Amino acid sequence: MSESLSRSLTRYCLTLLWQRRSSLLVCLIIPLLGWSLPLLTPWQAQATLLQPARVQTAWMLSWLSLVLFFLFQAASLGRELSSCGLLEHSDAAGRKWSRALFPILGSVGGWVVAALLPVLALSWACRPALAAEAMAWNVLLLQQALLFFISAPGLLGLAAAIGTRFSQAVACLAPFSLWLVGWAISPWLESWLLQVLPGPGGVLIHLLPRYDLADLTARLTFKLGPLPTAPFAHICLVLMMQSLGLIFISRGITRGIGR
Repeated sequence: MSESLSRSLTRYCLTLLWQRRSSLLVCLIIPLLGWSLPLLTPWQAQATLLQPARVQTAWMLSWLSLVLFFLFQAASLGRELSSCGLLEHSDAAGRKWSRALFPILGSVGGWVVAALLPVLALSWACRPALAAEAMAWNVLLLQQALLFFISAPGLLGLAAAIGTRFSQAVACLAPFSLWLVGWAISPWLESWLLQVLPGPGGVLIHLLPRYDLADLTARLTFKLGPLPTAPFAHICLVLMMQSLGLIFISRGITRGIGR
């Protein structure tokens, strides 16, 4: 794909997202709800937990916006590009598949970053007063943001790829189910496999999605400090391999690419 066509795809995706205005609304709602929802609880009983509760709420809303709203946006863009024939046009020109899929990832990913910046600002504003605790809080906050950004592209790419072939509902449900398994079921399934199948289970656990590793909000809430370098690097590697694997799978699913 020529640079002009790549820019056209990116501009087309950004225009569609901007016309809907809903992405901008999400960027405003997440920090607002993150700040206000904890006030609906009896926080006066332990006022020191109010600020950590705001941070935890904001990050949970960020995850929900990713797997519910932004996955839908990626699936919608995939559907739009498939319907208007741009993907088939790029394939007929014999261009690289990456430049057809990445404009969708870049466009939706840009809005994901925009939605997360207020959350980072809110989290920074809720940092502890003590200088040492504040420094540890900021490092942990950067770790949480990095894990979030590593996890997002694979899910968004899968939603966009499936959206080029099927309905938006199906395109959203598949990556959402994968995220839900990795968030809630994989930790239990890993221990079960190791108990029931000590040998093969050690291999099978590496195939499980592990999005639970990307959530460090418990460490923020209880001020446990940042992860040590070695465990954090291992988690980054696991999540990066997951995202790269999903993007590779998306390449095979995307309609009009390599056909």
